[in-house]
Amino acid sequence: MNKKLRFLAMLVIMFAFGMTVFGQEQVVNSFPRVGTWSVIGRDSENWIGNMVIDEIKNNSFSGYFDWIGGSNYGGREYFRGEYEPRTRTVSIRGYRLANDRGIGLGNYEAFLVGDDFRLGRWTGGVWEAKWQK
Repeated sequence: MNKKLRFLAMLVIMFAFGMTVFGQEQVVNSFPRVGTWSVIGRDSENWIGNMVIDEIKNNSFSGYFDWIGGSNYGGREYFRGEYEPRTRTVSIRGYRLANDRGIGLGNYEAFLVGDDFRLGRWTGGVWEAKWQK
């Protein structure tokens, strides 16, 4: 690997882990925050919906997903979550369902990139969410 590629790879790694580059701190958007994200997900079905965060305490938050999948699946999944600012990771655990039409409680993990959730996973599926501005 040439020197330029090694240098670029090192910068990417440092940025990804929130370290300083040339003495300047990485700019981090405020999270958690109250608001709504558009969500897409995939397991045996394709899912769309909204993720609403409506309560925050330090790096803990709660809210709900409104899911729609296929032609007959959907419902609301209430969750609680934790945010780790050092790694910009989010862990979310569903704890109650409402209007359940074939959904289940999930455990979710993702990285916060800017205002969006990326590289999200749940058991048997993947997800991401974009901030609704």
